[in-house]
Amino acid sequence: MRKYIFYSFITITIIFILIPFVFLEIYELGYSMKKVFDNIMIFGILSFIISLFFHESIFRPTEAKNKIFYIFIKGFKILFGTFFSFIFICGIISGLLLSINSYVGKQEIINLKSKIISTNETTSKNGLKHYYITVEIPNEKRDVELKVKRQYLKGETFEGQIYKGSLKMYYK
Repeated sequence: MRKYIFYSFITITIIFILIPFVFLEIYELGYSMKKVFDNIMIFGILSFIISLFFHESIFRPTEAKNKIFYIFIKGFKILFGTFFSFIFICGIISGLLLSINSYVGKQEIINLKSKIISTNETTSKNGLKHYYITVEIPNEKRDVELKVKRQYLKGETFEGQIYKGSLKMYYK
């Protein structure tokens, strides 16, 4: 039974992580991650509890003849499981926040024409490039970092229609 719960948890995690990143062209990832890390203690404790409950589902059962080695291995498995559970929970919460922001509640359309304050480019291990820009929302005097599909230059004008979601995050 625990294995079915564990695999369901993994499937739900993957779905919630992927929904906003697949269906949204531009989104404010930094804001959602900030919300997750504002509550890091709660998610850390929850990750530890999940790891305790599922550590036998994540790893093979511990088989050791030496009691000290058995305790060391079991502790390592729980610590390693806590780390991965924390990563999954962060993905679920940030994806859930982006999804709620974009699909639930009042949505506001904003015609944005603003100079790009800064740009950032990251490359994943498999060579996939990610582009981020920081623009100022004129009405709010708020700098917003957006993940975009193409590379922009600093000082270039970002022009387009974006949406302000129910959680005050911007997306397209």
